[in-house]
Amino acid sequence: LLLLRVQIRGEEFYDRSCHEEMHVIGHVATEEYKTFGEAFVAGNADCQNGYYHGVVEEYVGTKSPNTLTGEQLRNFCDAVPASRAEPDRALNCAHGIGHALVYMYRTPISLPLARCADLSTDAFRAECIAGAFMQYGFVGQEPDAKLGATTTRAVFECTNMLRNRDACWLALSARTITSGD
Repeated sequence: LLLLRVQIRGEEFYDRSCHEEMHVIGHVATEEYKTFGEAFVAGNADCQNGYYHGVVEEYVGTKSPNTLTGEQLRNFCDAVPASRAEPDRALNCAHGIGHALVYMYRTPISLPLARCADLSTDAFRAECIAGAFMQYGFVGQEPDAKLGATTTRAVFECTNMLRNRDACWLALSARTITSGD
């Protein structure tokens, strides 16, 4: 992480392009720590929180989707200790769950989006949905042809919204689930 931080400080735009690399570092970090909570807090928010997402992917994404209960998803981020320095840690955890669900299911996005509904608050569900769409559309998953250009445009619009972004993700997920993919 130290070398990456040097790279980020040395190149102005690198922080915006290293998200996937931080996912990989998060995956590897899980082998160095005894618990999810320890691995999670060992990272930082560099590269748009990619480290956190990678840690969650590794812990959640290696489980069988058929055995992962709604209660397990709801309680998963409880292991993330609160921090004044990074108050959004739990939201980053929920976002990582969205990434992990797409990674786990490797199916049309409707199943991961439906599982995001298992999370306990609207804010957690919205972050999970955002993570699922990000993994599905931006990080190497092949987009489902049924989603089409309209949904792809809507994903970019939700991503770029400053206000009501959570409501946008929830509405987009509802539309996607009911589209019959």
